[in-house]
Amino acid sequence: MRFFLPALFAGALLTMVGPARAATTILHLSATASVKAMPDELDAELTAEAGAHGPAEAQNAVNTMIGKGLAAAQAVPAVTTSTGSYSVWYVTDPHPEWRAQQSLVLSARNGPALLGLVGQLQAQGLAVSSLGWRLADETGKRASERAQVIALAMLKGRAEAAAKVLGMRFAGFREVWLTPRVPPLPIQPMALMAARAAVPNAVPAETTVTATVEADVTLEPAPQP
Repeated sequence: MRFFLPALFAGALLTMVGPARAATTILHLSATASVKAMPDELDAELTAEAGAHGPAEAQNAVNTMIGKGLAAAQAVPAVTTSTGSYSVWYVTDPHPEWRAQQSLVLSARNGPALLGLVGQLQAQGLAVSSLGWRLADETGKRASERAQVIALAMLKGRAEAAAKVLGMRFAGFREVWLTPRVPPLPIQPMALMAARAAVPNAVPAETTVTATVEADVTLEPAPQP
């Protein structure tokens, strides 16, 4: 037997369970909730690139730039530092030469400290290739958990409202599925900034974290007065 629900419950699946339990109904529902969170970790990627007549000379120049950059970054306790991809290639335009490139990846909860370091590294010859705020892992997790709590409350409300429409009562959740959605890293790609470029600005903006919950809920006949 199938029931047709009003638009409030469109898409919900009702199934009568077994002849022996014909009065029990299983309802499949879903709900999505969102919360706002302020990004609290700033990430930057800077690139060292050099050209020379031979590959070894180009690599030595890049190695020196990255070495100085690492030393400067490691002197700032608030900043986490790592190196990125390394590549060497040969070009003919506008003139034949070997080129080498490597990136330096920086991350910090202290935005001013990182931006000051970025300015220092630009002065050493590195160029900014990306810069942006994101949610730190623990911040994203907490926001996701808040969204899940809201979505579960919405789900329970829908189950109770459906039971009322059907003249039944909400007996409980049979099975629940949680699907958090933490937004991806919002790094902003940027044209490479020359070494003498001004230190870039980076102002965080609230981001949205959503969570979707689905559940099979049990509806039973309402007690007779």
